[in-house]
Amino acid sequence: MSEPAGPAVDTRIRRVVFVLWIGVIAIGLYLNWRYLAIDFEGTLEIVRQYVQDNFAIVVLLYLIVISLRGLVFLPSTPVLLIGVVIFPPWQNYWLNLIGIVLSSFIVITAIQRFGFANSLERLRASSPAYHRMELQLARFGPPIIVGWSFFPLVPTDLIVYLATLIRMRTATILLSVLAGEAVLMAIYVFGGSALLDLLISL
Repeated sequence: MSEPAGPAVDTRIRRVVFVLWIGVIAIGLYLNWRYLAIDFEGTLEIVRQYVQDNFAIVVLLYLIVISLRGLVFLPSTPVLLIGVVIFPPWQNYWLNLIGIVLSSFIVITAIQRFGFANSLERLRASSPAYHRMELQLARFGPPIIVGWSFFPLVPTDLIVYLATLIRMRTATILLSVLAGEAVLMAIYVFGGSALLDLLISL
């Protein structure tokens, strides 16, 4: 009997998305060197004007990228930093919160309906740390998710995976993620915007 194709397909998708993600970062670095390093303020004004002229399309693409990256554990920080450059702070704040909640919902749906948990199941079987984390999550629930979502050095999507696997309610997961990320996003977005304004004024 042949092995299920699911895990192999999942691995290939992860590799393709990772390569594309590296490509986006490389292009961003090149554009930063090519344009922002030469005329930062002028280029920034051109970019923001383009965003305002094509606002609906840019917002849609931005939300799609934030929402889908959770399936492969890609960090949201690079996208958030792009948002700091192209959107006013309050717009960027709400777009990122919406995108992160959408990302968590897509991750939950993918696990519940499309069997995307195969890779994580293998990790759970091979690592006692995952089992201990699940025990803490089952015991304390939302506070663990809130604290995890606020801590910037760990992927929020991992705790969403684990909470889904122990069958925590979807609404509880999403509200807990929102509570933690709301504070973290405020620090990132408004702090990043203030730093950008400082760079422009120098």
